[in-house]
Amino acid sequence: MLRSRALLVIACFISMILVTPVASAAPTESLDAFPTRLPWTLAGAAAVSTGSTIYLIGGIRNGELSTAITRFDPATGALVDETVQLPGARYGASALWTGTEILIFGGATWTGDWNDTLHFNPVTKVLRYGTNMTSTRSFAPTVWTGHYAYLFGGAWGLDQIRYDALRYDPQTEAMVVVPNSRLPGFPRQITATWDGTRAIIFGGGDAAFSVMTFDPATETYSYLNATAFSRVVTGSSVQIGTYSYVFSGWQVGPGYVNRIQRLRVEPADSGTSTAVFAPPRGLTAAAAIGDRAYVFGGWNGTAYSNAIEVFHSAEGPNLLLWIGVAGLVAAVAIVGVAVWARRRRRAGKSKSEEKPPEGT
Repeated sequence: MLRSRALLVIACFISMILVTPVASAAPTESLDAFPTRLPWTLAGAAAVSTGSTIYLIGGIRNGELSTAITRFDPATGALVDETVQLPGARYGASALWTGTEILIFGGATWTGDWNDTLHFNPVTKVLRYGTNMTSTRSFAPTVWTGHYAYLFGGAWGLDQIRYDALRYDPQTEAMVVVPNSRLPGFPRQITATWDGTRAIIFGGGDAAFSVMTFDPATETYSYLNATAFSRVVTGSSVQIGTYSYVFSGWQVGPGYVNRIQRLRVEPADSGTSTAVFAPPRGLTAAAAIGDRAYVFGGWNGTAYSNAIEVFHSAEGPNLLLWIGVAGLVAAVAIVGVAVWARRRRRAGKSKSEEKPPEGT
């Protein structure tokens, strides 16, 4: 009997382990205006989070191309332009944080595109050149794997597209085209996030895919089917926990949209947040710190924005997980009671055996 109850505990424990990875409910989400606004309108900037601070790189500031690297402190709302500036004004640059420095790739001007790679150290304030990209490009989503930076596609010239992927090693300064890395369709102004294992690439307005993943271990793409994602261009994206988020953008048909789309690869989940932007816009810049993403500026087709908005996403376990926990607790309690009762019976039996026979 005791053995069967022990097996019950083990079964409950195993079931809880199996349930836990798939037992998170849709996250609780909200979008709120930050207490202060940007001192200038902004669109097409790159945003990079260092974990406590966000840097805004270039962009269209008050209608003009910018060379600024601006530091934003979410705790105070302070915005400070660094003394060092980009070597040329640009918007649509790609940027990421390696843990020690910010890497900045390319970008566009009114008449052309850049192919440079820049390293910016936010501690020393030093900006230096790295190895140039193999070709000019802007709006190329980029991710950091912990060793390499990958850039996917991008735009150049008058609505022309890059289809290749680049791999950059900042330690050796090697910049190479990834073999067999051609993106399908017409992947105009796509976006991407890194979930800790893979890059998740969200198709642009004319792409042949809605969502793909890129595995850096094999350097191969995989399609993600059966997702409800709508392809947008000029959207921004972040990773919060296990979810990727794509903020607004422009879509064929309706034009600029106000939706916030979410995706989790494993276990699979996708949907649209109830939080929306007002008005709809594209060319926003977004970066995440913890469970919050900060979304800056944008363009709604007629005017630039100076808004700062805060998107909050909180994941939590759902009823299935709590049922598993409750089952485990109940099983442990049952075994505990059984052990206690068994010991009481043994103790009673021992006392009866020790009692001297009557009449002696």
